[in-house]
Amino acid sequence: MLMLTGVRSDAVNNMRLEQITQGIWTVPVEHVKGRKGFTKPFRVPLSDEALRVIDLARAIEQNGYLFPKQSWRPAEQDVHAQRHGRARP
Repeated sequence: MLMLTGVRSDAVNNMRLEQITQGIWTVPVEHVKGRKGFTKPFRVPLSDEALRVIDLARAIEQNGYLFPKQSWRPAEQDVHAQRHGRARP
């Protein structure tokens, strides 16, 4: 989904089904890079390929998240921990 949309990994890791309407993904402000109070949600038109990935991801969706993880931490935090030599819980 990162390659298909060009959206930052935090937004993709936290992508939820309710953010997608009629082929448009609305990325909420809490997953937009920028200073608090100066950012706003933005809309991402989804290609046919991205919509196909979303359809496939519905099978593994958990609690509304399209790309769930097995641990409680988002994937980005796991990568950060591995880079800095911290073990996963």
